[in-house]
Amino acid sequence: MRKIVTLIVIILAAMAVNHSEKITTMSVFEKRPPASNGSVCEAEPVETESGQLVYPVSPLYSALPHLGQVFTALDCEHNNQLNSITGMTKDQYMLGVTLLWREDHTPDDVALILQVLGFQETKSGKWSHPNPLSLDDLMELRNLLRDPAIRNALEQEDCILCG
Repeated sequence: MRKIVTLIVIILAAMAVNHSEKITTMSVFEKRPPASNGSVCEAEPVETESGQLVYPVSPLYSALPHLGQVFTALDCEHNNQLNSITGMTKDQYMLGVTLLWREDHTPDDVALILQVLGFQETKSGKWSHPNPLSLDDLMELRNLLRDPAIRNALEQEDCILCG
């Protein structure tokens, strides 16, 4: 099943190369560490007023305030940092995920991958995964969201059980 998802992601990436339409990404962040392409892997986490550590997020994942921390740690090969990120326990993301797309209708190819990963569409354009996501599932989702056309169509990412 993972091979099918990976193949679909590769096909989507190839399609994105030919995709000329650009959609501006809205930032949905609260306070988080500054990050730039050159320094994101060396940046230290910032402690919030509540004592929670917020890890740097690569500009590639700027619309992903929660998962962006995980994806950036994976990209930077900071595997020892993964379980220090809020929501990560034993290589699983435990807080659940909600993804909201800019358009009311999620593209069929994206919907298929989200379904394979265990997401359910709760209303048009809004997808939820209330259960823990394994590291393998997180890596598949990261690969999907690396596609600029798909990433830019994402309006918001949020955790379900983050309080």
